Amino acid sequence: MIKKPLGSFFLLAAMGAPGLIHVAAAQPAAAQDAQTPVASQPRQAQPQAVWLNFLDQLKEVAKNSPEMMAEAALLEAEKESYYAERGDLGLELSLSHTRYPEGSGSSSSGSGFTALEEYSEARISIDLMHLLARRSSSIDSAKARVESAEYEVDLKAIEATIRLMEDAVTAWTYGYRREALNNALASIEGAKSKLKLSEQAAMPEITKATPTKVAEAIILHSEINNNLKAISSLIPNIPPSPNDFSVLPITPPDGDDIYELASQDLNAQILKAESLAYKEKAESLRGNGVSLSLYGGFVEQETQAASGTDTEDGPQYGAQLTVPLGSNQHHLRKKAEFEAHAAKLGALAAVRNSQRSLVELRDHWAEAVARMNQSQENMRQQAALLSKLRRRAGSPGSGQAPEPWEVDMQAAVFWTAVANVWEKRAVWVTDALTWGLLSPEYLQANARTGNAQSSRSLCAPYVSCDEIAGN
Repeated sequence: MIKKPLGSFFLLAAMGAPGLIHVAAAQPAAAQDAQTPVASQPRQAQPQAVWLNFLDQLKEVAKNSPEMMAEAALLEAEKESYYAERGDLGLELSLSHTRYPEGSGSSSSGSGFTALEEYSEARISIDLMHLLARRSSSIDSAKARVESAEYEVDLKAIEATIRLMEDAVTAWTYGYRREALNNALASIEGAKSKLKLSEQAAMPEITKATPTKVAEAIILHSEINNNLKAISSLIPNIPPSPNDFSVLPITPPDGDDIYELASQDLNAQILKAESLAYKEKAESLRGNGVSLSLYGGFVEQETQAASGTDTEDGPQYGAQLTVPLGSNQHHLRKKAEFEAHAAKLGALAAVRNSQRSLVELRDHWAEAVARMNQSQENMRQQAALLSKLRRRAGSPGSGQAPEPWEVDMQAAVFWTAVANVWEKRAVWVTDALTWGLLSPEYLQANARTGNAQSSRSLCAPYVSCDEIAGN
């Protein structure tokens, strides 16, 4: 089952002239420590290849997890079952030697009294029904189960890698979100302090420090604090994600991509292999349990007669037919046939379910792109408003200068918008990389021309926070 991720992204064109917002635009320290810049990658490596290498690194980490080690052990168990079936030739060697206590093996006839003292037998037998009618099907059934287990390992590996990828993307964007929210917290605390001074001046009609504005500041302060507390300080011990997200594809896959990928669904492959395994198992139960064995060997017996000890030996051969009474094997075969049919139908259903899941992922991607567009436009508008307030604050004689707390309040709103952009960006990157795990070819073929410098900016996709409010 394709796991539905939470994310998508849309980049807006950077607009305007720099110099209007005088705030720090440096990358957060946490992000600098946790990430490996694209510039540090080999020059010959394509930007999209850096992300593919990142996904490969996550696969290696997932492979060494206890969950995947358990799956690998189960795969080895299925392989041993396969080797066991191949090694079963239906041949048996039996050796026996019997000594009879005095008189226990005695017999009498018209010619006199004979006492059987020892009896030895060496026999090799072969089950013809197993060798000719059942063995190949048993081997094919075991081989199909190995294939099913291999697909299961691949499926679990993708699921584990997706979880690691989500953690890595979250850790990466948390650094930027924390930086923006810390800036917002400093601004709103400054606004609250100035509002308090304005309240104490007892001139709300002049300072605009009305109870409504005070309440708005308190609510915004609480929201920023809660958002900061929600950001985990724990960074998982996994490879850091690359910084240059701008090379990742924006446009979700189309219907042809979905159809092609769904046809390769691992759940369907697992069920197809299981269907074959059940089918071959049913074939191996042919004959209702009847067995026909041929045997040959050598026997030796020692007898005691009135004339003395006599030893007789010689070869032996024969056939043995065993017919079980009842219908146990017949019903077991019918059971396997029904299981094979059910697994075959399940494989068809798995492809359709995969198509639905991939459509949901595609739609989620497109929806997140729209939300990213909105969040970046909101960030630009809040930046423009902040620049406007600062310009007015720099001209107190114009009569339009804002109150000091208004500037701080707007700065807090702007930095909250910046943090929101990174939250939406994490959603998009998660969607794009989820598809990249399922289809690396799509990630490679639809990579865009990147801009590593703007990708590392706190106000990405703008190169700097000074640039964002330009017109």
